[in-house]
Amino acid sequence: MSSAATSAATQLETLQTELLVAITRYGLHPDPGTAREIVAQIGALHRHPHSELFPEQRRVLAQLSRVWQLKA
Repeated sequence: MSSAATSAATQLETLQTELLVAITRYGLHPDPGTAREIVAQIGALHRHPHSELFPEQRRVLAQLSRVWQLKA
């Protein structure tokens, strides 16, 4: 894997991890600010260049974004 591909994959993993942490934090202490953070994380994942490799995930991310926007 090239250096650029490794970097992009690491970035994708970091975004996914940050999303999981934010969702967990919201589950423990629901807060509109955390919901906005979740919407931002979902958007970043959806825009990530490698997300095109996962069309089903992109579809679900779009749906989840709408759900979380209602909580934000």
